[in-house]
Amino acid sequence: MSDTCTHILRKPLTDSFEREIRSLRISITEKCNLRCRYCMPEDSYEHHSKDVITLEEIKLLVEVFHSFGINKIRLTGGEPTLRPDLTEIVRFISNYCPNIELNMTTNGVLLEKFGIDLLNAGLKRINISIDAIDPVEFQYITQRNQYQKMMNGILFALQLGFESIKLNVVAIKDFTERQIPKFIKFIEGTNLEVRFIELMPFSGNLNFQDKFLSKNEILQVIEQTHALTPIQKDNLSQTFTMYYVDGKVKIGFIPSVTDSFCKNCDRVRITADGNLRPCLHSSNEINLTNLLNPLDPELEGHIREALRKKWKEHPDFRIANYRPPLSDRAMILIGG
Repeated sequence: MSDTCTHILRKPLTDSFEREIRSLRISITEKCNLRCRYCMPEDSYEHHSKDVITLEEIKLLVEVFHSFGINKIRLTGGEPTLRPDLTEIVRFISNYCPNIELNMTTNGVLLEKFGIDLLNAGLKRINISIDAIDPVEFQYITQRNQYQKMMNGILFALQLGFESIKLNVVAIKDFTERQIPKFIKFIEGTNLEVRFIELMPFSGNLNFQDKFLSKNEILQVIEQTHALTPIQKDNLSQTFTMYYVDGKVKIGFIPSVTDSFCKNCDRVRITADGNLRPCLHSSNEINLTNLLNPLDPELEGHIREALRKKWKEHPDFRIANYRPPLSDRAMILIGG
């Protein structure tokens, strides 16, 4: 295949509600070196590792979605740094689609090992998933003893000078409240931002109803000891709200349960086994790996048909009897 993005220009992708799709998340592996309690099922789960998308398929996916006007790509997992050809994936996207904003979500454990290579390959923006800034609590939530490697990864990434480093914190009741002051103190004097993400229900994970902690509840905790100043949103599709804490540091919230951003959602996902998943919480998927020819008109038709099934909005997860379908994927098998 060509090493440059196809310059076929197609009509932008839209769904049935006239939302234009501009953001693509590609899960490049289902494997992870942590076992976070909210992400992986407590019981065993089946990997699709034999069917994981190849480097060539990822290149074709990028070319195809670039032709639709996609301008943001996020590499996710699993843990992306476990994939041996990650640097090559990053280099392809950054070199041959330079107008695309490329980001990666990682747990940071292997950033000290691969950070320089990724930065040199063109990765400038990273989100680091970290739910505890304390070694004991970190081991509890991740069920792995990797705290020091994760911290080394964050500090090394700061030294390298990535354009943007954000810390993603999944909010969990009776757990996150203890971490909030530690995160605020940790990011003082750095260019780090912390974003608290409301817990969402997925098949096999934590008891959502018991462990849900809302944005407003976190704000109440912070306001007991700090002054908060709201920061105006940049655009309607922005999924987060930002605040200055004491005018010094920035924290954000992704309140996807209490203040859903579905009406302005502009993203779709590719799972690690090559399925297009238009909606995070809908199991409607189509496999693209058997259709990957950028010049095949049927490929465009299949993608547009899948987008017509994108939900208007997700269900109200807060109703007492809501349960995610047991037949759907666990979070680890969807991609962050």
